[in-house]
Amino acid sequence: MQAKGLKEPTACVPWTDEEERMLLDASKENIELGDTALGRVKRRKMSECKKALRDMSEEEFQDLIAARANRATENKCKCNGQMDAV
Repeated sequence: MQAKGLKEPTACVPWTDEEERMLLDASKENIELGDTALGRVKRRKMSECKKALRDMSEEEFQDLIAARANRATENKCKCNGQMDAV
């Protein structure tokens, strides 16, 4: 029974062994992070960061370097179990 104005769906075409092999081959490929949307976003953000660094004043740049060094020290303390009050 078919509703008025609707077409009968096309018949399902069985999946072939060749198509299955192609799918398995494609799924085994190593996909580099840079070839994904996430990798492209990471590259774009890095480019934007580099541009922002060029536009920073020396004081802003030094503040950023100090914050990064501070973060590295915090991470090192966490790894050594020395994180009391930061």
